[in-house]
Amino acid sequence: MSKHLVYSMKSMKILICSLLFCNLIFTNKQGFTQNQAKEFSVHLGVFDFTGEAAREFYKIAPSIIMGTNLYKKKNISLKVFTGLSFASVRYNSRRHYLYLIPLNLIGVYTLTESNTQIQPYFGTGLGIYYKIDKNANLDKAHDSFTYGYILNAGFDFPLKKTKILTFDIKYHFVMPPTFEEINYGGIIPSIGIKIPLSHSSR
Repeated sequence: MSKHLVYSMKSMKILICSLLFCNLIFTNKQGFTQNQAKEFSVHLGVFDFTGEAAREFYKIAPSIIMGTNLYKKKNISLKVFTGLSFASVRYNSRRHYLYLIPLNLIGVYTLTESNTQIQPYFGTGLGIYYKIDKNANLDKAHDSFTYGYILNAGFDFPLKKTKILTFDIKYHFVMPPTFEEINYGGIIPSIGIKIPLSHSSR
């Protein structure tokens, strides 16, 4: 089994654990009332690194983001997200791999009512990040946990059959785990679909 496959499987295990954590919270109905609605979202985007060293080396990282709301009432909601950003670059004729898995908790405020055609929102929150950095020239990969902060904004466009098209952007302030680490912070613009799984009562 190749080392790249081993680290891919390791990152997938962390991602699955994050998804199970989200699902555990998602399936817990305590704290939800009839005036609150649950939803599940999937986004595809690109992690654009803002740190000079990370941007020069990795360029960008394709990303998938999944999330659900823990609490929603009127225009205020509390959401949890996880996902995977992956980058692969050639360095000195060898491949270099980066896996970045977030677990983010974000408070969101929607500026308009749920029956409007365009629903802009903004929010902020905290995040935990797991990173695997593997250079094919080295025998071992470097992995670490760190924390960070998130600024979030976007627009929702309700579609037919209760689905919602969403354009989202998140700015991740990721704290380097050590002073020697490069800055893995960045911006993720994404497009996705939100699927309400229960409906709020009027």
